[in-house]
Amino acid sequence: MDVKPKVNSTWIMRGILEQVGFIGPNVAVWNTMRAKGKIRMKSIYNILKPGADKSWHRLMKNNLARPRAIIILWLACHMKLATKSRLVIFDLMTNSECGLCNKEETIQYMFFECEEIKNIWSRILQRIQVNHTPKIWDEEIAPAETIYGAWNFRNGVCFGKIMDREIAVQDIISRLFLEGGLVRFLSHILLD
Repeated sequence: MDVKPKVNSTWIMRGILEQVGFIGPNVAVWNTMRAKGKIRMKSIYNILKPGADKSWHRLMKNNLARPRAIIILWLACHMKLATKSRLVIFDLMTNSECGLCNKEETIQYMFFECEEIKNIWSRILQRIQVNHTPKIWDEEIAPAETIYGAWNFRNGVCFGKIMDREIAVQDIISRLFLEGGLVRFLSHILLD
């Protein structure tokens, strides 16, 4: 089945129509799931990406962070966060510069290369007494709360809110201790 999007289709519709090619070879599997009345996201994911092994899969499983932090983490892991460089691709912005330091804002850059965010990482790791330097996205084991806190800090600055880095760090650390995320974070670093 070959379906072409219309010229004026939204980027969401174009993305959906691009997936039709994946469904074609798996029609029998889809029909079986529909007949049973049990369509599970895990099954769909396995059909679309058989044997996919993501370095971040441990971050999602049994994560104790707040749901909103896990959603931001999920979007970041799938490279779907609305960074400025991504918004430029969809013609929603004309400037892809980081609102914190004026360099191109990608997910990799924002969470691991931007000096403001690196400072947040280093302060949190220092406070929880972990000797670790965040490196690159695919290899990093980062707590969802830190990703969420860094995203909120960036958004506050980009949208004109006066943001205090120390308050952002304190909030993230509080969440790590209160939500139990620190225990999971440390076990990943120390046991891997």
